[in-house]
Amino acid sequence: MKHLYIMRHAAASHASSDFDRPLNIEGRKQLEDFCSHTLGLFDSVSHVLCSTSTRTRQTCAGIKDILMPSIHYQFLDSLYHAPAGILLEEVQLLPDTARDILVIAHNPGVSDFLGLCATSVSMTLGTAQVACFEVKADSWAALTFNDCTLQEIR
Repeated sequence: MKHLYIMRHAAASHASSDFDRPLNIEGRKQLEDFCSHTLGLFDSVSHVLCSTSTRTRQTCAGIKDILMPSIHYQFLDSLYHAPAGILLEEVQLLPDTARDILVIAHNPGVSDFLGLCATSVSMTLGTAQVACFEVKADSWAALTFNDCTLQEIR
């Protein structure tokens, strides 16, 4: 069974233009805590899709130590403030050889993705939180929101 992880970036400063906002002290602490509490969670991740904003890139760099070294990284402009449908479309473009996938992006798209997959859940993903889905689709290209079953939120 495949897994899809949808993660919101860690907390960021408000001092710069939106795209260039770096992580703040709280965001760096969030990543330390996240890494210490999620060891093993991403062991089967083969591909990471990440927005090109500064804060998402820094979030990705902050969790690299808990990711396997052979991961394929794609930094995509299309994920910057992308709606849930664009997140899904980018995942659908991945090859079926991809095992588990981690997407690092922004609200409201990441929370909307959660809501479209888990209609009984009404929540917003906080900074540095990840929604973990079990995927029933045989092919990433055929993936729909209905194929994603929420397993947990960390």
